[in-house]
Amino acid sequence: MEDVERLFFEAADLFQARDAPGAEALLRRGLAASPEHAPSLSLLGLIAGRAGRDVECVALLERAITHATPAQAAAAGLWLGAAHRRAGRPLEAIEALRAAVAADPGLAAARGAVASALYAAGDIPAAADHAERAVALAPGDPGFAGDLAVARNAQGRCAEAAELCRTALAAGEEPELLNTLGVALRELGDLAAAGQDLQRLDVRRAAVSGGYR
Repeated sequence: MEDVERLFFEAADLFQARDAPGAEALLRRGLAASPEHAPSLSLLGLIAGRAGRDVECVALLERAITHATPAQAAAAGLWLGAAHRRAGRPLEAIEALRAAVAADPGLAAARGAVASALYAAGDIPAAADHAERAVALAPGDPGFAGDLAVARNAQGRCAEAAELCRTALAAGEEPELLNTLGVALRELGDLAAAGQDLQRLDVRRAAVSGGYR
């Protein structure tokens, strides 16, 4: 009988090495012996999704969640939510991401993902709540701080948004944080500071694109 755990780890190594076909072959061998192995189902679902096989991707991830531990279910739920968002199914994405949060409430990535999906759907209060929880779980992550700042701007709480951005920027300059800070400062009427931050954003973008040497 095939050793599904060994095959999974070998497949994961191949996937990291960008050999998706080789990884898929090993995963299918393992699943032939152990059809309910959640990590193999999840990774195969991710591979299927990246190959554009949406229906297979969703089916595999849903199977994985059925047989997974809470931590595994949360990880698979993140991938399932991303698959639904790529396919233009926002309600299904939110449902999958909420389930991921329920499976592992302490997973900052799940909180951040559901916050982003809820914001895109126009549910600003719920998005802000999840973004705030993500920041509490991972206070040093500028992405989560930026998501919360965007939500606070949308709620009219621009002073809070500006403070979030400044705190996150102290750890390193991020273009999106500068943009969000500029929006907050404009709303607060601090046009001079907003202009300085947006000028920094333009310089940063030019540097990334090769316009500055």
